[in-house]
Amino acid sequence: MLRILVLSPHPDDAELGAGATISRFKEEDYEIGVFLIATKEKLPDEVHIKSRIPEFKNSMKILGVNDYIIGEYPIRNLYKFRQDLLDDIIQIQRDYQPDLVLMPSLTDIHQDHVVVARECIRAFNRKAKMLSYELPWNTRDFKPTFFVKINEKHLHKKIEALKCYKSQILLGKPYINVDFIKGIARYRGIQCNSIYAEAYETIYWYY
Repeated sequence: MLRILVLSPHPDDAELGAGATISRFKEEDYEIGVFLIATKEKLPDEVHIKSRIPEFKNSMKILGVNDYIIGEYPIRNLYKFRQDLLDDIIQIQRDYQPDLVLMPSLTDIHQDHVVVARECIRAFNRKAKMLSYELPWNTRDFKPTFFVKINEKHLHKKIEALKCYKSQILLGKPYINVDFIKGIARYRGIQCNSIYAEAYETIYWYY
């Protein structure tokens, strides 16, 4: 059975980049684990929600993921803890031994995302297949080479999972918008002869 690990720098990253893929793979009975890394943050005073961890847990429940690890790294400061993060990822690699790893793109401009991507490659080099997921508002040079075809049900699960993030909806984050999420899925679907799809960059693959 294929064992998949998803690296999520922040709450909602795994769902935004790979939520429908997770839904499809869970439907196909693959083992899926998620490592949520940075959770220490201070949301604006006007947002009454003070922690995204309960939102993340509710989201995982909708996607059917029961196997997850929640880290306690500070948001936007992962670069200060690169070695600690690498040690944690290496330990997860040894314990979980995934066949496939889904991670942020190396071209992502968010400082936390690119740190996770680089340390992930160091930890899983020659040990697992690696794909980078798409977060289009953070990437300017994303070049998809791998597509996961999804259907309406998988996309619906992704959207319902993202609705758990009331904090981001209250902040008016445009990438939580349902029309935007459907539009990206439709666009990538056209590129691979499907109604919907999620796109990835191939970092390391073998047969």
